[in-house]
Amino acid sequence: MKHSTSLGRGADYGLGPERTPTPCGDFWGHRVDGIGYSSVMLGDDTGQRRIVLSRNPYDPAGRHASEVAFTSLVATVACTGRTA
Repeated sequence: MKHSTSLGRGADYGLGPERTPTPCGDFWGHRVDGIGYSSVMLGDDTGQRRIVLSRNPYDPAGRHASEVAFTSLVATVACTGRTA
């Protein structure tokens, strides 16, 4: 299930779980994007670290900045266990 293919947005997709690389290792899970929201549920291979984040990227003009900030927050939470 962990054999994955690049999605071209900093994550890879396998047979169900999506691989999200962080500075402190790979996390596996799912990302859901809908109209007006984006959520990510990830965990490491040990099961000791888990991340659940959601955001509301409403402004299309700020979508790139929102994505950069969200990706940075995922890495911060994954590696420190604390929110920024």
